[in-house]
Amino acid sequence: MPYFSPDQIERGLAYLAETGHQSLVSLLAMLRADVPVSDDGAGAVQFGSKQEKRLNGELLPARTRTQ
Repeated sequence: MPYFSPDQIERGLAYLAETGHQSLVSLLAMLRADVPVSDDGAGAVQFGSKQEKRLNGELLPARTRTQ
């Protein structure tokens, strides 16, 4: 089983914040928000920058967001 230390995760998230592609950040936020994957519009949920900003606020250290 792979193991990641908190420092490795923090460095990875800092790298994502600096160099991550916007689509990747959106995908991670969609997974975090449990956005359903379906071609049926009846199960659609609202999703946008609010959820992406929430992801950044929850996962990225404050010092990373201000750099």
